[in-house]
Amino acid sequence: MSTGAFMEQIENTITQLEGVTAVPHPRFGGRQFEWQGKEIGHIHRYGHLDILFKKDIHDALIEEGAATEHQWVPDAGWVTFIISNETDLPHALELLKFSYYQKRKRAQRENDFANEIQALALSEKVKMLI
Repeated sequence: MSTGAFMEQIENTITQLEGVTAVPHPRFGGRQFEWQGKEIGHIHRYGHLDILFKKDIHDALIEEGAATEHQWVPDAGWVTFIISNETDLPHALELLKFSYYQKRKRAQRENDFANEIQALALSEKVKMLI
């Protein structure tokens, strides 16, 4: 599967979440995924998925090896997950979904998305940080 096919599969899946849209990423090509105008992450044509998290989530994901520091802004909360093959797709989608639930939880305090977050295949430590 090519990087273009990875990107298409990610876009088709993540835009099925309520209110998620895909737009061209303004820098370096690729696609950006947004909910209510807030970026939940973006993927570059070469397979790098970049997502902005709160600092404690950023640190936990890196500590656990679930993502790496962003090469250009390592201390700004951005993480990178490199999609090299088809087996990386589920984890990439988990990270994007986690970012989506984090944004929605902050905006809609009446719904904490506990069941949806618990269903993600991320560590309990990371899930508790949301």
